[in-house]
Amino acid sequence: MLTETLVLSTLSSNKPNSSSTSRDVGVHLHNYQPLASLQQSFKKSSTAPNCLAVSSSHIFAAQVDKAVVHVYSREHGNQEAVVPFPEKIRSIALAGGYEEGTGCLVMGTEGGRLMVWEVRFTPHSVLGSFSKQKRSPDKEADSEK
Repeated sequence: MLTETLVLSTLSSNKPNSSSTSRDVGVHLHNYQPLASLQQSFKKSSTAPNCLAVSSSHIFAAQVDKAVVHVYSREHGNQEAVVPFPEKIRSIALAGGYEEGTGCLVMGTEGGRLMVWEVRFTPHSVLGSFSKQKRSPDKEADSEK
């Protein structure tokens, strides 16, 4: 049977929230097929545009104005890890590994650098190793001329 799922994230404001239903919830997982419903909500997350990456087992949410990525387990429906990085993150993308069990989370930083976090999805956790590009992409392009 065909299933259709939408994962979305929100950017919280500093204004007090009048609705208690979605207070503190930043990532939502909705099912649209076969029956439209809210499947899961993950708390303690506030993400900017381009700061959400999804695999078949995990959701990665780079936090706005912070050098932190929250890792959520889709299977267990909870926050699995808070991973700190040396710079604030402006965008993230998951390269490969949607179903294979390994992949790389590629992150663009506020300073224009790229960081790569190699992740392995195990049945109960995400394991990772981290590398950082030494120079910004602008300087890399200048050195090739």
